[in-house]
Amino acid sequence: MGIIKTGKIQTMGDPIGDLYVKVVWFEQINSGTSGTLTLPAQAEVVLDQWAAGVDALASTLASGVPDFISPATVGGVIVTATLDGNGVWTLSGTPSAYPVAIIYVYKVKFRYFGYTKQLGGYEFIPSADGVFTDITDFNGILSSADNEVQKALDTLDNHAGKHVNGSDDIQDATATQKGLATATQITKLDGIATEANKYVHPNHSGDVTSTGDGAQVIVSMAGKYIYRADGTDIPIADGGTGQSTAQLAINALSAVGAATNEHVLTKDTATGNAIFKASAGGGGGSFSKSFIITNPTSESDSPVWRTPVAITITAVHVLCVGGTSIVGMLDEYDSNGANPVPVDNSDITGLAGVNVNDDGTLSNPSISAGNYVGWHTTSVNGSVSKCIVTFDYTI
Repeated sequence: MGIIKTGKIQTMGDPIGDLYVKVVWFEQINSGTSGTLTLPAQAEVVLDQWAAGVDALASTLASGVPDFISPATVGGVIVTATLDGNGVWTLSGTPSAYPVAIIYVYKVKFRYFGYTKQLGGYEFIPSADGVFTDITDFNGILSSADNEVQKALDTLDNHAGKHVNGSDDIQDATATQKGLATATQITKLDGIATEANKYVHPNHSGDVTSTGDGAQVIVSMAGKYIYRADGTDIPIADGGTGQSTAQLAINALSAVGAATNEHVLTKDTATGNAIFKASAGGGGGSFSKSFIITNPTSESDSPVWRTPVAITITAVHVLCVGGTSIVGMLDEYDSNGANPVPVDNSDITGLAGVNVNDDGTLSNPSISAGNYVGWHTTSVNGSVSKCIVTFDYTI
């Protein structure tokens, strides 16, 4: 805020001592964020003396006098002040250091005015009774433009108080923090050549070749398949089979004769590669079958299904309906449905209303082609009406 200058007093009969003067003054605050001003004798607070309805300013002190630099909290937030007509003041936050000053404007009759209670001057207030002042040069109340300039100056003053010679380190700029670029960052940027690592993909037609590093020509595969329907053989080196028909291509890949058209894709256990081979009757994969025994008893032993190919049983599941439980296991019967051998040495106990799985390890899971799969019942507990048996297998 500027210095208030004394106007040119012109009197029209009223004693000068009864005229009011307007004065800028301050009060030192040693602690706290609110309180009541101790005004000079006979003084009254004058509000709205700064732009935007500001009634008072908060300032740090230098040698006991306000320096018009806004105080800040420990976190760096500027502290402002509010004031009402009774002299009650409030700070917007707790200053990082005390004392601070509350700068305000008061008015008092000239007869009570103390010259020590002013900051740079005073101003007579015009009177409707004939005493008036020339306030052409009065700058106690800032205009809108003046206020913007003052705020900018306060910001510069606040910054300059911390960074006085340009040689100290202001906070560094990071990915999440505004600040100034460091010497290291600038050195790194200066070391990057213009358009460094700028890649421009070549615009070309035809095959891409690279001879500088000894790379082979990248051959276009357009129209090249396992075989070509027009009868032209595609060499294996170009991703083909060297064959001109689908069947010959399959035969070449599976290394089997052309006598059968039934082939499946499988893994060659010797090489680990995928190959075609003649189907053994239905292909590979995992399958399952189920059968139901009604009103089972301990005599419910019987073959139920003949396997057309050799299979391996991988799991057994039992579900009991009614009663309490049923105990039993799958058996492998010979080709005539006789001489049963358990698929597992341990029976499985099926519980009513609960699916039960085998113990996870089957001691005799392999069933020869042409043999039967069946079931033996060891015991039945309660009035079991149905026993549903499901087994999973692979070919």
